[in-house]
Amino acid sequence: KSVVRKKYWHFESCCDYFGSFGLTTDSPESVSLLATFALAGLAGYQVVWGVAPALHSPLMAVTNAISGMTAIGGMLLLGSHATDTKGLIPDSPAHWLGAIAT
Repeated sequence: KSVVRKKYWHFESCCDYFGSFGLTTDSPESVSLLATFALAGLAGYQVVWGVAPALHSPLMAVTNAISGMTAIGGMLLLGSHATDTKGLIPDSPAHWLGAIAT
């Protein structure tokens, strides 16, 4: 019974947050992006917890490989738009933060 109450409390607090954000923001694009993020989070949660334990390791290996390819692609994009250097070395604070994040 306490697990149901705990999940209901999380659901209610998320609904309150998203509702107050939607009522106070001036940008419809922000509401659309936040709704897409929330739905993707819910779908991801259901997908991850629905995986059988026997399939967990192979799926995580594929997920890590995709994540690595995404990080390398991001680093190559950072290097292609560098102005001072002609390589993978970031040259602006935004590029450095992106490099640190990957």
